[in-house]
Amino acid sequence: MPSPKHPSLDVTSVLQPAERQVQADLGTEIAMLHLDSGVFYGLDKIGTRIFSMLDGKATVSNIVDQLVDHFEVAHEECARDVLELLEQMRAAGLVVVVGDEAAP
Repeated sequence: MPSPKHPSLDVTSVLQPAERQVQADLGTEIAMLHLDSGVFYGLDKIGTRIFSMLDGKATVSNIVDQLVDHFEVAHEECARDVLELLEQMRAAGLVVVVGDEAAP
């Protein structure tokens, strides 16, 4: 949920993996562990693809464009789904917004 410290993500947001998480490649999927909470997370094939594009340079819009080029999905639907996933991952402490000093 957005807060003053963490405004909502939008298509101009740039994210990268958080430092306090580790992941293991399981082929087409990723298993992730948040080191502080001890909670495990799993990403399916598409979630793994999205996570792999979080290089600290690409905007959400860049990621959406690549997904739309590769999968049969409407741009608006893809953007909504990607933003929802990234908001969930940020809330779980798995990703951070580049330049967000308040990030965990």
